[in-house]
Amino acid sequence: MASEIEVVEEEVVASIVYSIKNTGECIVDIEIEEIDEVVVELFANLYFGISTHKFSESTVSLIKEGMEEAGEGEMYDYFCNKLQEVAKIEMKGILDNKKDNPETSIPRIRKESEEPCVSPIDFLTGG
Repeated sequence: MASEIEVVEEEVVASIVYSIKNTGECIVDIEIEEIDEVVVELFANLYFGISTHKFSESTVSLIKEGMEEAGEGEMYDYFCNKLQEVAKIEMKGILDNKKDNPETSIPRIRKESEEPCVSPIDFLTGG
């Protein structure tokens, strides 16, 4: 008796679409077909991939290929230059913000000579 294979049709169950208007306004559109544990887990993986730049390399490759196929390879170079400019501006803003608000800056590293507020032994023994 031949085993039967169940064919499952692939379908998009969730999406996050980023768009930009000619005015510069950014739009985020989120669609989730059915909110259940499986779809929410898949959606969490999608969002994590976006937020950690996991998809950045493949996205940039698609941009390059698309522009080259359209005969606009020089526009890819222009895109990369503009991307660098935006990154510099954004990083400068982040650094300026941290300088103006030191409490939001990266925690300083304790020097070897400094003693911790709570001794690790006290912490482990509850003392």
